Amino acid sequence: MEFVKKYSIVVLLLIALFILGVIALLTPDQIAQKPIDRSTFYYGPGSFQMTVYTDWEQVDADEVAWPDNLEVNSHFAFRKKGTSCLLSFVEIENEWRDHYTQAAFFPRIENVDDNQINLDWYAPNENLPDNFEFMGRNHRFIPGEIIIDHTNYGALDGWAQTNAFLVFDEEEQPFSVICERDVIDMLSSIRERLEETTISTESIGEFFIARTNDSEAGLRALFRPEGSDQTFKLGDFGQIPFEPILYEDILYLVTDGKINTYNILSNQMTNLPIRLENGVVVNAMHIADDRLFYLAGLSCTDYRAKCNNTLYEYDFESQQSHELANDLGSREIAGLESDVLYMWYGDGDAGCFWSSTESYSFASGEVVEGESFSSCEGDPENESIREAYLSYREDHRPYITNTRSLWIENRDITPLEMSELDRGQEIEVVIN
Repeated sequence: MEFVKKYSIVVLLLIALFILGVIALLTPDQIAQKPIDRSTFYYGPGSFQMTVYTDWEQVDADEVAWPDNLEVNSHFAFRKKGTSCLLSFVEIENEWRDHYTQAAFFPRIENVDDNQINLDWYAPNENLPDNFEFMGRNHRFIPGEIIIDHTNYGALDGWAQTNAFLVFDEEEQPFSVICERDVIDMLSSIRERLEETTISTESIGEFFIARTNDSEAGLRALFRPEGSDQTFKLGDFGQIPFEPILYEDILYLVTDGKINTYNILSNQMTNLPIRLENGVVVNAMHIADDRLFYLAGLSCTDYRAKCNNTLYEYDFESQQSHELANDLGSREIAGLESDVLYMWYGDGDAGCFWSSTESYSFASGEVVEGESFSSCEGDPENESIREAYLSYREDHRPYITNTRSLWIENRDITPLEMSELDRGQEIEVVIN
């Protein structure tokens, strides 16, 4: 019995020594690979959610030691407990690039929606060594370095162009490998979370069409209530090859090659009753003088695609279409002026552009070829040719204004003036 007891003690000691030996061979990062509690964090203004480890706590912006040469407006920030590791999502002007140089690649992050978040290491210019060379994937610490989403993660629309994920060590120490792993895990968990809504008689706010973080969804009808920083989804449009048209408070848009009407107030989509032969799609659409015109043929909206379109007029009252002309090379309708419908084809590449024009006369029922435009950057007359080309495209449509958003109030729809920071798809508005 005494032998058995001594033998058992020896076995236990050997097992303990084996376990200690294995632990000694592990890296600190491997030791940290233990189950960690998680919670879901929802950021409404960006319409996304992410999984956050509970040992990362949310902190107020005024509690953060932000880098001295960065001006940011923090949307949210998390700090790993017991460390100076910080993960934040901030509004930041592109001028930050004047003060930092890309130092190394950060591991690629692909989130749940199959969108990449392009973080990289950047170092302050004043801290770069004299013999500095870009380190590629062999990152080495430089004091004051940051990890930033240099392409700006697209939360929804135009405003997101000045927003970015920003990661750094508040004490300007080397960023912990454990913190780095956590950041990768948490940002990889991001998925779109776009709440749905409908417009009621009491609704006041901004309607717009934009792409969101769901890479498969295409363009969506969105609504941002007055005084809110959150965007809601009204519906999905998918792919729209060219600008929708707002006419008498109804949106006319082409999806899947067909013309649809969309009632913003009721959130109802309806197919316009036009008949298209198999394989024929609508390549262009225009509304003028209470008439809808469209060019239909094999798809020719892609780069350098040639067109052979037929011009139709659709009557709103009878809901019938009739052919006006065929064998047209145009893929855009410029406008209607003095009972003449002006059309054009244009494309460009590598600083050059080329365009041909034609017009349809309602008086004679004939198509007339117009002038052509072509030029390249550096040509002596490039600027004047481009101005003539743009004038042709714009001068025949004085009844059209363009916007990127519509204001909804008391069930009235009003186009808003465009600015550089406007969000969303451009919309043509027919002014009666």
